[in-house]
Amino acid sequence: MENFGPLSIETKEQKDKTLIILDGQNVAIRHGDTQFSAEGLQIALDYWIKRGHPVHAMLPDYCFNKEEVARRKVIAVCLK
Repeated sequence: MENFGPLSIETKEQKDKTLIILDGQNVAIRHGDTQFSAEGLQIALDYWIKRGHPVHAMLPDYCFNKEEVARRKVIAVCLK
């Protein structure tokens, strides 16, 4: 995970479809019944992708490795 850039390239068909933004944390928690479920998030992503939509899932920083998030924030500040 060295890059925070786009995770996918939209096809012509996807550009004609509505962009779907998922609240990744809530989708994963709902599927996992109070525990984060990466499988639940993948199911939701696959549902929309299968229908040809471009999809983005948003997750807060604390869903990731805290040390890695802290390291990236320091780098971002240094690069400004």
